[in-house]
Amino acid sequence: MNLKRIAALFCTAVSVSAFATFSASADDSPTIGFIRGINASPVFSMMECGVRKAANENKAKMLVDGPSEWNINIQMPIVRAMIAQKPDILVYDPNDDTAAAAPIKEALDLGIQVVLVDNAVNDVDVPFLGMDDVQAGRVAGEEVAHLLDGDGKVLLVGTYAANYVPQQRMKGYLEALANYPDIEILEKQFAENDAMKTSQIIQATLAAHPDLEGLIADGDIVGEFVGATLSRLDRMDIHAIAFDASPVQQKWLERGALDGLVAWDPYSLGYDGALVGFDMLAGKSVPSSFDRQPYVLVTRDNMADPAMANHLYTDDCEPKG
Repeated sequence: MNLKRIAALFCTAVSVSAFATFSASADDSPTIGFIRGINASPVFSMMECGVRKAANENKAKMLVDGPSEWNINIQMPIVRAMIAQKPDILVYDPNDDTAAAAPIKEALDLGIQVVLVDNAVNDVDVPFLGMDDVQAGRVAGEEVAHLLDGDGKVLLVGTYAANYVPQQRMKGYLEALANYPDIEILEKQFAENDAMKTSQIIQATLAAHPDLEGLIADGDIVGEFVGATLSRLDRMDIHAIAFDASPVQQKWLERGALDGLVAWDPYSLGYDGALVGFDMLAGKSVPSSFDRQPYVLVTRDNMADPAMANHLYTDDCEPKG
């Protein structure tokens, strides 16, 4: 993919002092807009909390909106409506790596400072703060292989086919699972963050493959539905790994319906992305690259470890750490 953008991620170890605090008078407060990838997701709630923290520190007004589902056709008019309000900064998690370029260019033409988080976009020259999603996929693949002792059938349950992040995660776990010739990877199916579709996929797969032993779920919402389905079907013998760590996913991990959560820190991603925007608004240059933030594997054995705290999402604006 030919990305004309700055690939930068600020890891949690980066101190707040590394960024400028934007100064504005009470009558000239800056406005920062945040476009979520999807509304009904704890990931973007935590990310929004991080953006809000940066906005409060910089005495900025904040606008927030997002689509009801992961669909660029739904997200596009939402983005353009926010651009019409002319925020000084736009922190944007796009639903598509190509179509989203058009509104980004429109925002730039209006002088809006645009920062992309989580998902990259082709052919736009703006800062991008992303995760090491291929590494995350490798973590998931290796853990499933470990739980299966390198032998068995694995079902892949995806979110949306056009979502860039799960595509990168899939690249990673397919690379990892390729090292285990006795593991059979079943055809990936997309649940589109729908509870009924998730249940139907799992039940249909079990009807065809009653010896199913492993499962990888691409994201937080589908991971929640996988946990609920395996619990309801009394098939918690299936070793299931999901990405992200919502409160509901944590519950299923504790109860044994999920065996691991490959989690990251969306709070810090939102916070750091917003701070990049304030740096740009203050006329400061943005560093060209930073270490990409790694994912961690949260299990029943380590989820109480203080080192995992920032990777466990909460229902409020405070990370556990």
